[in-house]
Amino acid sequence: PMLVWSSWYDAATAAGAIHRYRTFRNPQRVYLGAWSHGATNDANPFFAPNTPVYPTREQELADSIRFFDIHLKQQPT
Repeated sequence: PMLVWSSWYDAATAAGAIHRYRTFRNPQRVYLGAWSHGATNDANPFFAPNTPVYPTREQELADSIRFFDIHLKQQPT
């Protein structure tokens, strides 16, 4: 299983994430967003400056834990 967080603005990682998603048949969850490297800042040019990053770090962590619980522990949370 693969859990992939990527930004449209982070070199070629978005293209790589999409390519892997379309190529591999294993379970995957791919998040693509308009974030800075490390998703510390929103980088969407259509949003106001200093727009909070979405999903929040707490939401990102919760989604990651849920993914790993399902695929590593084989139990939903």
